[in-house]
Amino acid sequence: MDTTDAPETWRLSPSELAAALREEIRISRVAEARAGALIAEIETRGIKAMYGYHTTATFLMHLLNISRSEANQRVRRARALNPARGREDGNPIPAAAPTTGAAASEGAISDNHIDVILNALKKAPPSVAPKERESGEKVLGDLAREVDPVTLAKAAAALLTNLGPDRPVPHDTPPKEPTNEARRRLRADGRVEWTLTLTGVAAAQAELYTSERTPPATDDETDTRSHAEKLGDTWAEVISHAIGDPELPSNDGIPLQLTLTTTISELLAESGTVPLEGGRNITAREARRVCCEADVYVAILSGTDVPLDLSRLQRYASPGQRRALALRDQGCAFPGCRRTPRDCDAHHVIHWLNDGETKLENLCLLCPHHHQLIHTSPWEVHIADDGKPTFTPPDDLDPQRRPQRNTAHDTSAVT
Repeated sequence: MDTTDAPETWRLSPSELAAALREEIRISRVAEARAGALIAEIETRGIKAMYGYHTTATFLMHLLNISRSEANQRVRRARALNPARGREDGNPIPAAAPTTGAAASEGAISDNHIDVILNALKKAPPSVAPKERESGEKVLGDLAREVDPVTLAKAAAALLTNLGPDRPVPHDTPPKEPTNEARRRLRADGRVEWTLTLTGVAAAQAELYTSERTPPATDDETDTRSHAEKLGDTWAEVISHAIGDPELPSNDGIPLQLTLTTTISELLAESGTVPLEGGRNITAREARRVCCEADVYVAILSGTDVPLDLSRLQRYASPGQRRALALRDQGCAFPGCRRTPRDCDAHHVIHWLNDGETKLENLCLLCPHHHQLIHTSPWEVHIADDGKPTFTPPDDLDPQRRPQRNTAHDTSAVT
């Protein structure tokens, strides 16, 4: 809105002031709804395919300079209030809360109204029939136009009480002795889905260890993964560290180590897959990332499937280089990240497959999350003339692509 055409506020009468304020708020709400539709379109097309990010919330944090919680809320509202399309067939998928979405697009309700309705839909018992759920959403969506969020929340609570099923009568059966259980399912994309059920003692031990290694969900943190992604990466780190434990069984004296067998052309390809030990395939991009890691043995084959002699190449940083990197970078070098050196990989700025050398002038520390981001998104890193890593964001995030550095480890910058 062009404010130059707006009347000076001191000239407005009380009724004109109230009307102008109401209209400005309505316009801002309409703009928020339009922004939500754009977020929903990004979700439909696939955030990773377009921008290289694993989650839309992470992308929004960098694009809009907002907190994790606000980004997650925006994504949640966008998903619920807007229709989508199937990625495989393109068929339309109706919005989960269409009446609420219509009210939001008109600027008739606030974000608080929306959150009350979405929370109520989330709490609805699974046994509620789809038609009954749709009817409840319509009732709340229409009511939101007339009442404040507190009154709406009371109505939603009453509605949930009426929707709730009868409580089952408890049975006087002795409790089963607790046991540890694990279920494993191979997904179509090559990932493995584990479901763990742990006893009280095992769960307490797991919580103790993972809580020490999982970054807290504070707005000051620039590690923008969701809590589920953080926990997943923490468990992956636990497994990786366990494999390096000298107390683990070895194979004829050789420590446990995964083997990646590929060719130079496969590793450098923009698409396609590379076979990993155990019969699984990973993308070429992911293969290039794991080449930076010391717990994966890479066997490069010639065109005749004969392993090449790579003894002349030092693929990963030596202990001395790791210590020097820890002194220089003080942890993950990505802007805003606070992960410590022990949590980081030594990343080759120029990949060793492209004749990048394993020396300090070509290395920087990156935590697993940002290491993956550098390999899968347009973010770039180079070592500046002063010997320190500098990062360039994609033009989607900063059209001027201004260089950035990590100052999170620099205590002298805090006044």
